[in-house]
Amino acid sequence: MKQFDLIIVGGSIGCLVAAAQAARAGKQVKLFLPERGVGSGFGARPFRGRRLDIGTRVFDLNAHPNAAAPATGLDEYRGNEDFRLYMPHIRAFVEELLDGELQDLPSAELSYGGKLVPEFLASLDLSSLPRLLNEDQIARIREETAQILAQELNGTPVLGRSSELDFTGLDYQSLSLTNHGRAFHDAFIAPYSAKIYPENWQEVPADLRHKIWSPLFYPKTLNQACDGQLERGRETLVFSTVRNGDFGVFVDRLMTRIETTPGIELERTGRLLGLRPQGAGHSLTFEDREATAEAAGQLVLGLSVADIVGLNGHAAEIDMLSLGIAWAEVDEADINSLASYVTVHDPDNPAYRLSFGGSGAPEGKRIANVELSCRIPREDYESSVRYALEQSGVLREGAPIELLDGIAGVRIPAPTRQNRRSLEQAKQQLADEGVEADYIGTAKDMSRDILNQHILQGLTLAA
Repeated sequence: MKQFDLIIVGGSIGCLVAAAQAARAGKQVKLFLPERGVGSGFGARPFRGRRLDIGTRVFDLNAHPNAAAPATGLDEYRGNEDFRLYMPHIRAFVEELLDGELQDLPSAELSYGGKLVPEFLASLDLSSLPRLLNEDQIARIREETAQILAQELNGTPVLGRSSELDFTGLDYQSLSLTNHGRAFHDAFIAPYSAKIYPENWQEVPADLRHKIWSPLFYPKTLNQACDGQLERGRETLVFSTVRNGDFGVFVDRLMTRIETTPGIELERTGRLLGLRPQGAGHSLTFEDREATAEAAGQLVLGLSVADIVGLNGHAAEIDMLSLGIAWAEVDEADINSLASYVTVHDPDNPAYRLSFGGSGAPEGKRIANVELSCRIPREDYESSVRYALEQSGVLREGAPIELLDGIAGVRIPAPTRQNRRSLEQAKQQLADEGVEADYIGTAKDMSRDILNQHILQGLTLAA
């Protein structure tokens, strides 16, 4: 049985970073890479000479205004800290990999009622709120948040008032109503979340709300925003991408590093079906081969929730979330906003997020990425894309649009309590069967699988 320092199974960003950096550090790495899905959605989708970003793809590499002082070294990372403490390490890795090809984007925006204002889901800067709502709506939000700040605490955490913020067992809708009040919740939270997960967004665990890209605000901040009297402003968050707009280059550069760095034994495989301890290592069974693979060393699994749960013939129901995405080509002169992305909150607008990215468009044209509610059938994509771009204020009304491609029903594991429970049970079953493994990405923790966390986990495993 061949000995390695790291045996990595999976094609997520964290797996690629761990393999590339470990080999550069002189370690011997075995990488079992899936035939499809390398980069877990961050790679490019080829289409008629173009490369399409699979949704909004940006880097968030700047220190956030409320982040604590950065940690000093990767050896301090224990897996559950705020990734922003390690942002200098993440940024240094991305900048070095892209070698001067990183560029900043215009600020993100939010669309509501056809108005475009600075986005506040990520920045949490609500200073633009009075520009979006009428006087009655503002008055109601002010009244409801004042009541929240004055009432007795009833056990559900209130941001800024509760001494301990433990979200265990709480669903996102309850926490939103407790902290935001009904008026703000119904105007911004419910319509947006329902586009992404219409079947069950209300019961998404509060600590998994980022999986449906939804925020949580302090009631005091909401109250002050209604009066235009926030205690302090926040710096604008600056997002970045690859210089030509093609985010898939990031995955390409990772793969080039993996394929050219000595010390990596790369093997393309099908889905992992079985995993058993054997001697000093493990035997691995893949769907596309009769013989098992055998290797010894530190085992790292960067698989999806469904793949972890299904290992060794284990069976469990996995709740799935369906998403839709369409790509359209438009004239650059007709675009009203080239923001890094636009979140769309109007309930009648079929899109929840818009952006421009990818490469290969003819001169003077841009590729629009339109992320759509799963309830929109594929045959309605052309009209839905036009309505989404025009109604949001992003594109001039009546501008020519060419629908390039679209995917309806992109299925990913949903952020539910049942899926989290199934994942933890599957990992415990593997441990009981003698499998000793580290996990990365969603397999590690469903609440810690955004891009920066993948990069940080990969860097830490390689260190």
